[in-house]
Amino acid sequence: MKKNRKLLMAYLLASSMLISGCKRDVLDIFKSVKAETNKTPSTTATTPSEIQLTENDLKSFEEEQLPSIEIMVEESPNDNNKQSVEEVDIQTEPSENPTYTYESCKITEEKELKSGPNSVYPTIKNLEINDQAIKIFTAENGWDLVKCNNFIGYIKNDSISYQIEKTYVPQEYLLTKHNDIVVTTTILNFRNAPNTDAEIIQTFNIETELQVIATVDNGWLLVQYNGQIGFVHGDYTISVLETIQSLYPELSLESLEVKDIVYTTSMLRLRSGAGIEFEELLMLEKYESLRVLGEFNDWYFVLTNERNLGFVSKEYTKKIEENCIVVDKSCQQLYYYDNGKQIYTTEVTTGKDSTPSDTGLFKVWRKDEDTYLTDGKTYNSHVDFCLYYNAGEAVHDADWRYMFYVQNQPERKKFGSEQYHTYGSHGCINTPHEIVEKIFPEVEVGDKVLVHK
Repeated sequence: MKKNRKLLMAYLLASSMLISGCKRDVLDIFKSVKAETNKTPSTTATTPSEIQLTENDLKSFEEEQLPSIEIMVEESPNDNNKQSVEEVDIQTEPSENPTYTYESCKITEEKELKSGPNSVYPTIKNLEINDQAIKIFTAENGWDLVKCNNFIGYIKNDSISYQIEKTYVPQEYLLTKHNDIVVTTTILNFRNAPNTDAEIIQTFNIETELQVIATVDNGWLLVQYNGQIGFVHGDYTISVLETIQSLYPELSLESLEVKDIVYTTSMLRLRSGAGIEFEELLMLEKYESLRVLGEFNDWYFVLTNERNLGFVSKEYTKKIEENCIVVDKSCQQLYYYDNGKQIYTTEVTTGKDSTPSDTGLFKVWRKDEDTYLTDGKTYNSHVDFCLYYNAGEAVHDADWRYMFYVQNQPERKKFGSEQYHTYGSHGCINTPHEIVEKIFPEVEVGDKVLVHK
C-alpha cells in the first residue's frame, strides 16, 4: 500500500512539473492527489460537522478502510466472494508476545505532560507522584516523549530516573521518531491510539495541516494539532517531506523541522534556488510569514502558508522571536506563535471587501473580556475575549457565526473560505471561541499582530 502511494505521488509530482515547467505551488500537487483518489469526498463542506451523513456515508468516509484487494487485481470491489483488506484481521499484538526492551519510571514529583518539547506548549495533563511513565524516545532540549495513564506527551527529564524493563508492551508503544508535516486528503479521524477501535478525539477536515512526531509500523502517524497529540492513518495524508525530496533531491532532507518563523519586510521574490540567477516562482507580499526549513548561506529555504516551496533572501526578512499572532487573509488562517514556536492554528474570518482588515505589523494595545463591540448605529455585539491591535480592529470570538451556520445559510460558513469577501467582518479578525479563549491569557499588551495578504 505504501509503495503504491509513493508511486501515485511520484506520478502526480511529475505531471505537475511537466504542466507548470518549474518547481512551484505544492498546493497544486496536493489538489492533484485528491483529484486522483476516489476515497476523497467533495470539498464543498468546510467542517466535518456540516455534513449530515447516513450510516452508509460514514462507512465510505472511514479513513482506516484500506483499498480492497479487488482493486489491486482490477476485479469488481462489489465481488462478495473476495475479502477486502479491511476484513483481514491484522494483529497488533504478536501471538507469542515477544519481549521488548524499553525504559520506564515512576514520577517522583508533580510534572506537566506537554504537547511539545518546551514549556511554552499547552499542558495535556498534570502528572501525579507515582504515576508510571513509559519512555517512547528522547525528543530534544532535555525533553522526552512518554506515555502515561493513556496519554502521550512530553515531560522534562530532569530529576527522572528511568529503569530498563524487558517485557511485552503493546505495539503502539513502539514508535519511530519522524519529523514531518502532512496534509489530510480526506475527512479524517484523529484518535488516541493507532487503531480503528480507539476513541476519536476529533475529526479533521480536508487539507488540515498536521505536525508529525513519529510513525507506527502499521501505517499510522503520531501527530500534534492545537495542543493535542494523537494518531491518524498515514494513507490519507500527503507528506511535505516526501514532496520536497521529490522536487529538491539535491537538498538531501531526511527530516522536516520548522527552524524559524520569518516575515518579509518588503515585496520579495520566491525563487527555485538559493541565488538571484534562479527562476522566480512568485512574488511575496510585504509582511507575509514564512516557515524556514533550511538555511543556505544568505538564503532561506521556506514553506509558505499556502504551501509553496522555494528560496528567499535573508536580507529582506525578519525573525518572529516573541509572542505573535499572524493572520493570513489569503487562506483565512490565524497562527499563534510563542517565541517562534507555532502553538495554535485555526480558520478565521477577516474583513469583507467593503471593510477589509488592514495589513501590517501591529501591537496589542488593549485586552477586554465580557464586552460589547459597536459602531453606535448598526451593530452592538457581545464578545467574551477581545484583543485590540489596530485602532478599532481586534482579534475576538464571534459566536454569531455559529448562529448563521445553525440556521442553514450555506453561503455563511462558520469561519474560513472565500465567504469573507461578502460576509466578512467590519475589519476585525473573527476567531473560534475555543481558540481565542486559549490565546487570550497568553497574549500581553505589546505583543505583535502581523496581518498579511
